[in-house]
Amino acid sequence: MQARQALHGAMAEPASYSFGGVTYPTPEQIEAGLSLTVRWHTKMKIVGERDASDVGFLEGVNRLIFTQPELDALGLTLTRLGEVTIPGYDKVLRLDHTEESDGPLNVYWSVIEL
Repeated sequence: MQARQALHGAMAEPASYSFGGVTYPTPEQIEAGLSLTVRWHTKMKIVGERDASDVGFLEGVNRLIFTQPELDALGLTLTRLGEVTIPGYDKVLRLDHTEESDGPLNVYWSVIEL
């Protein structure tokens, strides 16, 4: 778990999350020293290819990785269609669906780039 925390600390970017007219972290949370960071992960997968005679195409799969302790500290429950802004990447991404977690630290969401 320490290795995952170290990886997130080294690779994550500051972000904000908005849903229903509320943005996290709030000014009060920022003043209290709380923050939200995410890792943006993109992978490629082949779609439509069943065997060597089929034609397939590459599809990019975007996802964000959050940490549960940060979400808990902010009192934040992520919701489908919530928007995550990552100023360092000049990106706004919309949460699409959760992905299976691989442990107690990481929270995965597939996203759509806006």
